[in-house]
Amino acid sequence: MKEVCLPFTDLKDNEIAEVEIRISERKRVLKYRIESFALAPPEKKKPGTNEKINLLREMIKAYDPDWELIQILDSNEGSNYVQLLYRYKK
Repeated sequence: MKEVCLPFTDLKDNEIAEVEIRISERKRVLKYRIESFALAPPEKKKPGTNEKINLLREMIKAYDPDWELIQILDSNEGSNYVQLLYRYKK
């Protein structure tokens, strides 16, 4: 098993969700985390596409190296946040 799909239907901006999965006989723990990151402070105008991409690159580079990026999730309409799904490497 390499991937796990769990629907998160009510995760709000700026919330963190952590999921831990235990696989019985192999005693392996898989850890996943969804984090929200602000693309711009609420009082500032929304950044353009290139600015968003550059901000996102910097957020991913600066994140804890023990976690690997799995997916960039769709933001809520009009949101200033982007949600990233990470999996723990160790």
